[in-house]
Parts: sequence; C-alpha cells; structure tokens
Amino acid sequence: MSNTNVLINSLIMNVLIQLVPIVIIALLAWLILSKIAKRFEKQNEERLALERENSILLNKKFDELNERLVIIEKMLKKVD
Repeated sequence: MSNTNVLINSLIMNVLIQLVPIVIIALLAWLILSKIAKRFEKQNEERLALERENSILLNKKFDELNERLVIIEKMLKKVD
C-alpha cells in the first residue's frame, strides 16, 4: 500500500511539475495577446475618430456646395 501511495504521489508531482511551464507560457501568451488587442482597439478608435471628423468636414463642404448651387440656380432664373 505505501509503495502504491508513493508511486501515485510521485506521478502526481511529475504531472504538476510538467504543467507549471505550460501554465506560465499560457499566462505570458494571454498577457501579450491582450496587449496586442488593446493596441488594435486603440488604433481602431483613433481611426474611427478621424473618419468621423472627415465625414463632418465632407458634409460641411457638401452643404456649402449645395448653397452655392442654389444661388447659381436663382441667378439663372433671374436671367431667364
């Protein structure tokens, strides 16, 4: 019985000792991947903010062009 217990305990210890590097590698990989994901998220937020600003500028330019077109149409109607 005691030999069996010693054998089982040594097997369990060997398995635990082999799992420690795997757990450490998994934790390191998770930390690295989470940093990369945060970096991508930050870049996407910055890109989205730039696209929003660009969209606002384009809408302003479109409105200005639309106003000019209305003025030109009024002028042409007066000429006719």
